[in-house]
Amino acid sequence: MTLSTDSTVPCREITAANPDGIFFMQSYALKNKDLHRKMICRLKEYGFKAVVLTVDAAVLSKRRRQFGPSMNQRLYSKQMELVNFLHEGDSRAIYEDDTGKWVDYLFKQVHDSTPVDLGIIPWIKSHSKLPLIAKGILTGKAAREAVDHGADAVWISNHGGRQLDCTPSTIDVLSEVVEAVKGTEAEIYIDSGVRSGSDVFKALALGARAVFLGRPVLWGLAAGGSDGVLDVLSILKGELELCMVRSGCRNINSITRGHVIEEEKYLTAKL
Repeated sequence: MTLSTDSTVPCREITAANPDGIFFMQSYALKNKDLHRKMICRLKEYGFKAVVLTVDAAVLSKRRRQFGPSMNQRLYSKQMELVNFLHEGDSRAIYEDDTGKWVDYLFKQVHDSTPVDLGIIPWIKSHSKLPLIAKGILTGKAAREAVDHGADAVWISNHGGRQLDCTPSTIDVLSEVVEAVKGTEAEIYIDSGVRSGSDVFKALALGARAVFLGRPVLWGLAAGGSDGVLDVLSILKGELELCMVRSGCRNINSITRGHVIEEEKYLTAKL
């Protein structure tokens, strides 16, 4: 599970609730390095296994439904504190600007229209003492640059298609990314558009080490709470297992590229 920095629940409480879970912590490249350092320096102590650096959200997209009140004003209220940006014992007052708005300050830290400098990767690893995953990769070139800067894994994602119109689907760039990091020890993860167990199967066959879910989990949560989330995961797991059996795969490691045919390899009749 990857916990968003924007979570309103302290990260240490999340890991304490499931000591056997595997947890990653998502992070942005904050302009205030002292704030960023304090945010990541105790993650390992809390039980997190990696830091997920979002590298493609230096500026948020403009969505029609968000015209009017700013997104930060509508999403966050006094009852929804962004607790994971603060180190224990710190007061948000020491970081607020002259407007006195904590959330506005954080948005300026994260979304400043400046592309993320991958040179921050070694700095994050040195202060967190954890592996780093670069999230938001959509080209082989970007994947290789992240790995060359020290990323231990690359996470192919287009934010569910919500940030930039006309971006390619993640499954379509997976092969390019696999080829770009070939010969390194970097793992490849993928999300966006995963809606069935067969989607998971195809991603694994094309070289992904892990597949992450976003919206299906939220839909399950909205429909049935925690039981709804378990239902979603159970459905996908069952679909994946069925796909494996019908494809002659006894385990995950036996899923290979030979089990899928990419679209361009089909012959199309010209009439």
